[in-house]
Amino acid sequence: MLCDEENNNNDFQSISHNDSTWTNILKPAPDKIELLAEKYPNFHRLNLTDCLSKIQIPKIHRRRDHIFIYLVFIDLVGHFI
Repeated sequence: MLCDEENNNNDFQSISHNDSTWTNILKPAPDKIELLAEKYPNFHRLNLTDCLSKIQIPKIHRRRDHIFIYLVFIDLVGHFI
């Protein structure tokens, strides 16, 4: 199931299946990261801060109750998305 989050645009989307949820944030901004922190209070603050960094490398952090995955994709024009 794909659904838009609190802001009514396509920059913040989630897809869920059984016990798993993938949340995708295009163009991360502090206000979007705060929404994520409110929705998932167990996320480590440093992982959320990583989402705002322009020089972050892809990573996976396994926690007791969730897995935090940070991925960077480049579109065909060569801009980060």
